[in-house]
Amino acid sequence: MVLPYNHNTYRVRIEIGLIAIASQVPAIDLFKAQQRHPRPVRPNRSVGAPSKCCTETTGLITTGGSRNLSNSEPGRERGDEEEKWNGERRKKTDRAAAICGGEKEKKQGISKRRREKIHSEAELKEEYLRTERQRWKKRVEEGKLKTFNDMNEREKRSQRKAWKHRQQKSRERKRKGSDHPVTPPDSPVDQAIRPDGTMTDLSADVVHCGDWLAVIYDQNWWLAKAVTVDAPHQDVKVEFFHPHGPNTRFYPKEVEGGKDMCFIPFDHILVKLVEPSSPGRVSRTREIYNLSAEVMDFIEEKHIHHIGLHPDKAE
Repeated sequence: MVLPYNHNTYRVRIEIGLIAIASQVPAIDLFKAQQRHPRPVRPNRSVGAPSKCCTETTGLITTGGSRNLSNSEPGRERGDEEEKWNGERRKKTDRAAAICGGEKEKKQGISKRRREKIHSEAELKEEYLRTERQRWKKRVEEGKLKTFNDMNEREKRSQRKAWKHRQQKSRERKRKGSDHPVTPPDSPVDQAIRPDGTMTDLSADVVHCGDWLAVIYDQNWWLAKAVTVDAPHQDVKVEFFHPHGPNTRFYPKEVEGGKDMCFIPFDHILVKLVEPSSPGRVSRTREIYNLSAEVMDFIEEKHIHHIGLHPDKAE
């Protein structure tokens, strides 16, 4: 237990001679006490500032940066050398950062152009996806990447949380796009009421490889899928899907040993669709796709409206 300091008790102990102060101790006894209990030497770490140090032999304290030449001059020299070295290092770091920044911007530009080229051509996109799948399988086999089943419970919770966050962001983007659609005046996609969750509000001239479309060909509308986009010529190469019976099913059909494909102008695009639902394969070589009755009625209305406005463009 530590008792509180009492100034009166300390004064009484001095008066009765139990303890002595430094001024009352003989010089020889004070010197011996300093030899038995030397004070630690504290180096001067600030250049130009008043220094305070003591010797190991006498314990005398000296103050003042300019008067203590033995400590201030070497410290000042070391400080100057360190400042010079830091300046050179700072210059090298800034120069390297500028070079890396330029290289990073250059790489970002190249990556952006490469992605645009890949998404504009179907063959490049398929090759890119195939390469990415092979790379992912190789990393999983080598143990560099974990699948969801190989993760522990904590990692699974983190992954589910990340998925939930991405889905929320995607829903927000879709909601903003539906609230503020961007459609030019000369676009065939107008602001008519569309079935919920079936079509996008993008303009028809913003077509990418792999988009599902409803197009006009030979005075009829067709379900088609964009294969190649030719923006300079304002047309797109599409693959046609033929109706399967009197219902709302469509399937790809081969014509003359190949797929039924053709170039369609942008102004013959009625609407852009989300990917239709596919209940399963009819055979090993083809798939069927379903469109809801609401979507079919909407496309029919768009077709009639387009034929009425542009009778000369319906081939």
